[in-house]
Amino acid sequence: MATTTETAQTVTLVLAKLQGLTATIEKHTPLVRKRRNKPLKNTPGDGSNTIQHVQDPVVDYEEVTLELHPGKSQVFLAAAEAMFAQQMLDPSKATQLTLYSLSDSGAPLDQRTGHLAVIQEMHTPEGDTNTHALATAKIVVDIVGITQ
Repeated sequence: MATTTETAQTVTLVLAKLQGLTATIEKHTPLVRKRRNKPLKNTPGDGSNTIQHVQDPVVDYEEVTLELHPGKSQVFLAAAEAMFAQQMLDPSKATQLTLYSLSDSGAPLDQRTGHLAVIQEMHTPEGDTNTHALATAKIVVDIVGITQ
């Protein structure tokens, strides 16, 4: 009898694709879909002294922060700077941000797409003198809609 053993996943490689360019991401915040406001508490005047919770029907999307290693992602960061300047003049120029998670073998584990990804902030590399090789640049992107 032969038994097969599966190797455990050791690393999940995450790639970001923005306006046709792909970069390896060191870290990112998740694509989050949520209600915009907490439930509104309403007290009807019917004498029951109970509170009704009225849910906000509006769905909003949180910003996504991408952290990239500047040495590995120079072309992507330069293109993002150019996109940022372009979107300042015309936000309709925004395209999609797609985050891919890959397994060790390179097969995709997960894919999420944020539609109309408008760059809100660009941060220069962050780090300290003890861990300067691990310095990261940040791109903060506002998302309008998510698909999986």
